[in-house]
Amino acid sequence: MDFGEIHGKYGDRLSFLGTIGTQTTMPFGTPEQVRAEVFRNLDIAGKKGGLLVSPTHLPEPEVPWENIRAYIQACRDYTR
Repeated sequence: MDFGEIHGKYGDRLSFLGTIGTQTTMPFGTPEQVRAEVFRNLDIAGKKGGLLVSPTHLPEPEVPWENIRAYIQACRDYTR
């Protein structure tokens, strides 16, 4: 699902958990792509909020540690 689309449609009534793909970005993306996805989804939620940005499920063993560290650091760094 596209987070921008569902947040635009339901963001005034629902809160969301997840949005960082555990079968896409986390295992196969670069640390830069993980960071960009965290920032993109937090930007979509904006001041209205309603997002606890996290991996969509428990990260699988093939997720590189660099991507887990990138996710954590992106959450710490986000200030927009």
